[in-house]
Amino acid sequence: MNRVSATPQVYHAINYLANFFVRFLPTSKCPCCDKKLVTKLKEGKSDEMMPERAFCGHWVHTKCFEEFVHTKPFKRPCPTDGCEEILASPAFPCDPASVKNREKKWVQEEARLGEKDDLDKLFGF
Repeated sequence: MNRVSATPQVYHAINYLANFFVRFLPTSKCPCCDKKLVTKLKEGKSDEMMPERAFCGHWVHTKCFEEFVHTKPFKRPCPTDGCEEILASPAFPCDPASVKNREKKWVQEEARLGEKDDLDKLFGF
């Protein structure tokens, strides 16, 4: 009976986890805000500074990711130097319906701010 050892597979998994999550992530910076990617977590997954992994493989703070995809233009390449892929993740998709929804919300917010400015000018605030 042939016996296959699981040692090489376990070694590669542990080696990847150690090199990537223990060495790389704590020392890397967010490409949007240039602050440390991993900080002391306050509220777990709801923390705005929690790293979010994009489909292109780069990591960005959740807050920075949200600001990046909700600012015009809504479908932009990753801010990491040399990366040409559109910045997206499972939490921030870049499918046409999601992009259209972001555009609609942005237009509504801009219209609301424009109306507020007009009222401020009208009443001298």
